[in-house]
Amino acid sequence: MGLWDMREIVDIGDVIPGFRSILRLLSAMEYEIIASSKKLKKPVNQIIAIFDFQQFSYRQLNSRTVCQGAIEFFRIFESNYPEILKTCFFINTPRIFPIFFAFLKPFLSAKTMSKMVFFGPQKTKWTRALVEKIPDEILPPYYGGTRPGTDEFCSEEGIWNDGPLPPNYYGADMSKGRNSIYELNSGLAIQNGNKRFSCFDNNGTMPIFSREEIPAGSKLELEFHVLQEKLEGSYPPTILLKWKIKSDSYDIAFQVTYKDAQGLRREDLIENHRIESHVCQQDGSIVCDSPGTYIVTLDNTFSKRRKKVIYYNIQMEELVDDQIIS
Repeated sequence: MGLWDMREIVDIGDVIPGFRSILRLLSAMEYEIIASSKKLKKPVNQIIAIFDFQQFSYRQLNSRTVCQGAIEFFRIFESNYPEILKTCFFINTPRIFPIFFAFLKPFLSAKTMSKMVFFGPQKTKWTRALVEKIPDEILPPYYGGTRPGTDEFCSEEGIWNDGPLPPNYYGADMSKGRNSIYELNSGLAIQNGNKRFSCFDNNGTMPIFSREEIPAGSKLELEFHVLQEKLEGSYPPTILLKWKIKSDSYDIAFQVTYKDAQGLRREDLIENHRIESHVCQQDGSIVCDSPGTYIVTLDNTFSKRRKKVIYYNIQMEELVDDQIIS
């Protein structure tokens, strides 16, 4: 759990695919039990789980979505799969772990709790406990076993459901910022003045966040243009304007405004309001059903002293028959 950055996964990707992965993971456990029974030619009814919190930090704990995702995982597990768990090891737990686990505890039965064993960063203690429960030829060397592999985690041996992954695998290093200019892979122009920003990396797969410092008393306006020809034809596409916004330490105000092609009519689609982008990533979308200009405003005019550091990912998508055209 700590070997891959849960908050980075949530911030870069979408929450719904994450929950679908949870369901796939739980279903895969049952299939693994059946496959192991056939392979060993004896009944296998339960699993031993290891949650490694080595790199779990307050940054992840401070994400509401990360905590909700963990709660949802254990809630689903407790409701549907409690009997398949033999033992659950929580290792390398940091000092903040009791705060995190307090969110999960109400969703766990006393019987499930009795199967859980907790260890701090003292490696000699938890490796001794692991090898007592798990054959050492199955465990990677990092966990006290003798399983051969390309590294101490046996990362490429097919034993991992997820991870371990290198730092910033799921996105750019936000501390350095990303303000480069890229060509869009979707063919839809996301424009800020004369600049064209891509929401994808060079492979067209992972979203990239642009970084912006907004001084106190200032605001950032981003213009997105929808052309008339995009909305014409026998099967005109639905055009979505989508955004992901997060900030460091403090909130920001957010607004979406529509201006018609002639510039004669201006309408607030989302009124100016403050969003808790410093607490969790703010995601949303609107349908662009009229040609014209859609203006996204990140507003810091309410602040008299503090500048705001904002990370945003904004893209436009065409949907035809509920399918995104990329």
